[in-house]
Amino acid sequence: MERNFLQLYYRVFAEDGRMKFCGRQACIDLLEECFRLNGKPDDSLGDIKTGHLRYDAIRNFAFSVAPEIRFKETYLNLFDENGELKFSIYDMDHQNELSEFLQTCPAMYKKIFSEL
Repeated sequence: MERNFLQLYYRVFAEDGRMKFCGRQACIDLLEECFRLNGKPDDSLGDIKTGHLRYDAIRNFAFSVAPEIRFKETYLNLFDENGELKFSIYDMDHQNELSEFLQTCPAMYKKIFSEL
C-alpha cells in the first residue's frame, strides 16, 4: 500500500470515515493520487478542477486500494476505546455490520462468540 495515498486520505477523512474541513487543495491532492493509482482520470470519483469529491465513490475506491481503512472505520464505529461493543450483540440494527467486520477478523470473531 502506498503511504502517500493514506496520508492524503487522512487529510480529507477522519479515522471514523467522516469528512474533515480540509480545504479544496487537500481534496484535489487526494483525487490526483486516486487518478495516479487508477492509471487514468476518473470523473466518477470527483472533479479535479473544483476539488469536489463524490463521497461514496471515493471511499469505495479507497477501500479497494487500502482495505485497512474500512477495517479501522468499522472498528471505531462498533467498539469503544476499551474494545467493548458499543451496543448489545443482539441489537438487530448492527448485526450485519458486526458480522461483516468479524468475518474480516477471525481472531476477534472467535473471542466474541466464545463468550456467549
